[in-house]
Amino acid sequence: VYLFDAGMTLCVDSLEVNSRKLAGFIETVRRELDFEGRIVVNAYYSPDTQGFDWHFDAQHVLVFQLEGHKRWQLGRTPALASPPFGFVAQA
Repeated sequence: VYLFDAGMTLCVDSLEVNSRKLAGFIETVRRELDFEGRIVVNAYYSPDTQGFDWHFDAQHVLVFQLEGHKRWQLGRTPALASPPFGFVAQA
């Protein structure tokens, strides 16, 4: 809780491992999208007006915003032609 109070985002990875409902959901998503890769369910909880800074994800990401709001900035062209793995932009 101290890190959260300091403004840091809490993250729980691979929730589907211990949830049959989530495992079933991601199998449905896999079939519907005809996706052969690994799908994981992560949860992020950020303090108000906080969260991850501008960054690049090295994998496909599907976001479900359950509460609050977020301002997304997407461009028509990539910021980099081929971003390196682990790339994080400096604000």
